[in-house]
Amino acid sequence: MLLNAKSVSGMFVYIEALHCGSITRFMSHSCDPNVEFVEMQNGKDVKVLARMIKTVKPGTQLTVNYGDEIWFKCACDSCWVDPDDEEE
Repeated sequence: MLLNAKSVSGMFVYIEALHCGSITRFMSHSCDPNVEFVEMQNGKDVKVLARMIKTVKPGTQLTVNYGDEIWFKCACDSCWVDPDDEEE
């Protein structure tokens, strides 16, 4: 998913996966994400907010950390670097 906006100040995207979902359900994983999911409650309604945690420019891919409980093993460079190789 890419950010396609001139300004992201005060911009919120809600995920309504119960009814059909939104484009945020296609957000990619990153171990260094620029978005986080936050649960918000408004009366009886509970929604998930996609909140920017870094400043991003238009055209930047929006990513979120799926966490350790998801059904995949991350293959990004930072997860696969051998600690012994970092010292060289």
